[in-house]
Amino acid sequence: NDANITLPAPGASGSLGSNKNIIIDAKTPSVNNVSSTKPDGFYTTGEEINITITFSEIVYVTGTPQLTLETGSTDYTSGNETDTLIFTYTVASGHTSTDLDYVDENSLTGTIKDSEGLSADLALPTPGTAGSLSHSKDIVIDTDNPTGSITINNGDAWTTSTSATLTFTASDTTSGVDQVRFSNNGSTWFPWEDYDSPRAWALTSGDGTKTVYYEIRDNVGLIAQYTDTIDLDTTVPTGSVIINNGD
Repeated sequence: NDANITLPAPGASGSLGSNKNIIIDAKTPSVNNVSSTKPDGFYTTGEEINITITFSEIVYVTGTPQLTLETGSTDYTSGNETDTLIFTYTVASGHTSTDLDYVDENSLTGTIKDSEGLSADLALPTPGTAGSLSHSKDIVIDTDNPTGSITINNGDAWTTSTSATLTFTASDTTSGVDQVRFSNNGSTWFPWEDYDSPRAWALTSGDGTKTVYYEIRDNVGLIAQYTDTIDLDTTVPTGSVIINNGD
């Protein structure tokens, strides 16, 4: 008699799937997206920024993987046995970036595998393209003070009036200039105002050297101060004249 070669329906009693729990996995985990839990914005020295790397499946970490950002290396902190690993970056003095990202596609290193022991493909999306940190987020790192200058009455050495004109500059190439303010004594300040040079100003009364203090604030809150001086002389000179020795 001919043998009955009809197999049990897949998943039914007597089938391979019913008798054995065999998983075939030849696909390695790969990076889907790099982002951050921080909102878009400006960050400066001492602030912590969590960078997230999301894989195509749950991964298992051995040791301490590293992610090399434009500003330097940062270590893995959590996410083992999930599909998203977290790297915590602390902004340090001297770090700057107008749109934070990692260095290149090979910026992630370490031992990361799936449940079957297959090593993950650690290649990251090209910086600036879809899936990269700078594409997902607009994070600005600024640890440098703004720069600028101020002159009173175009740099004149002296004046006879308390009414003066201030000419000033302000620049911040990373986070940008927020606002500026002025003072006659360095302790009592006029309110912060938008940058708009030149500006009318009233010096304090009383003859002598007058100092105007000028502060620039950038968008992360860093402040730089500049000053200029001018001599105020409102006293009419005195003198006398004698003709022919008073004859």
